[in-house]
Amino acid sequence: MFNEMLLGRGLARVAYIYPPNVKYVDQFKEIQTKAQEVSVRYMEYRELCTR
Repeated sequence: MFNEMLLGRGLARVAYIYPPNVKYVDQFKEIQTKAQEVSVRYMEYRELCTR
């Protein structure tokens, strides 16, 4: 899905959820959380390399 790709790359976020459009909300939130964790780890690594 295109939405999954954007969320996974950190280019989008889950927001403005209105019923009945809730079929993929849990899946999208999980992908978003994983992308945020990877981004945080990347930024920590980057900071270590630039000190």
